[in-house]
Amino acid sequence: MEQGDIYLRPLVVRAAMRAQLFDQTERLGGWVPQGNPALMGQLHLVHPESSLVLRMLKERRKTYPGGVPVAGHNAARRQYWTQDTLGDLVGDQAGAQPAELLLLWDLASTDQASLAFTLRVVRTLEPGRYGAAVPIDLSIDIDARGGAWEQLTFPRSDEHEDFFAVRLDERTGETVQQGP
Repeated sequence: MEQGDIYLRPLVVRAAMRAQLFDQTERLGGWVPQGNPALMGQLHLVHPESSLVLRMLKERRKTYPGGVPVAGHNAARRQYWTQDTLGDLVGDQAGAQPAELLLLWDLASTDQASLAFTLRVVRTLEPGRYGAAVPIDLSIDIDARGGAWEQLTFPRSDEHEDFFAVRLDERTGETVQQGP
């Protein structure tokens, strides 16, 4: 992606993430990918059992103080950003509204050779306004390192096996056998 096409990155990331999530729904532990791709690649992750909704957006620390994008003038986004404090949600409330959170991603560095991503979940309290930080009461950084991914190894064997060996008949020069 050329430097002038940087505005495309959030759309491409959401499209790629959407494709992967819809391809692997059985591995998401109850999370269901949703959203309307015709609305700028809108992507939500919904966990019906725990009444959680994550809306995936690009974090913008250079543009917005605190990195959380403001809701803007769209009424649906302004409603999504406006929530009660976490203290009001503690406890069993029958028919309670789902907790609507933002799943924010960003590049870990501006170095194009290393396209590592940061990921965090935030809960907004109000839509915010341009030039000021959006009020939040929850911010959880998600680290993709560690866990099972660092434990994946192939078992070692002391025997050397050349799976690409080609054996030739010394008299004719023809291939006798390939592989082990």
